[in-house]
Amino acid sequence: QVPADNITVNYWAPDSSCRRVQDRAVLAGVRSKYGLRSEQPYVIGFGGADPRKNTHGIIDAWSRVSAAVRGTYVLVLVGAEEPALTEFRYRVRDRGLEGSCLVYGFADEADMSALLSGATALCYPSLSEGFGLPVLDAFACETAVLAADTTSLPEIAGDAALLVPPDEPAAIAEGLSRLLTDEAVRQSLIDRGRRRLSAFSWTQTAERAAAVFE
Repeated sequence: QVPADNITVNYWAPDSSCRRVQDRAVLAGVRSKYGLRSEQPYVIGFGGADPRKNTHGIIDAWSRVSAAVRGTYVLVLVGAEEPALTEFRYRVRDRGLEGSCLVYGFADEADMSALLSGATALCYPSLSEGFGLPVLDAFACETAVLAADTTSLPEIAGDAALLVPPDEPAAIAEGLSRLLTDEAVRQSLIDRGRRRLSAFSWTQTAERAAAVFE
């Protein structure tokens, strides 16, 4: 029951250190660190013990992607800590995904730009997000994004991400398949993401905050 004109939504912005990495040696180093072969195509996802991160749903969706796609790409999930880490690895094994889905704990912040830049797509179908910074980070790294069509994510992503219902593994799988097999769709999203970034900067964040206090 708060009047709308009493509310200011103050958007965040991508990390200033997050940018497209093109150095092949750096990209190869990150691939090696996270158990990927040299030049191995992969999808990056941010998981976690919190159910809203939908890690179970991402793994289940990956099991529904065609064998041909899973034979080409590897799904790399980072951000899960014990005991959830072991639980997710059991789920990967139970779904017959060993070798095509790798689950790790927290990734080094210094690896983020290279991890995102080297990925063919970011898979981010969270059940709930307050903002969704990884979406903007992926835009900055020129990586195509699949995100949930709920809570804050559509507002942040705009038309620059492929949006899917996060509670439907089949829909996530279909979206991933489309992104990974259609280069034109990926490039269109990358171009839109690059343009979308102009709406988000820390200078604008500071100016909006200052304007509220003034």
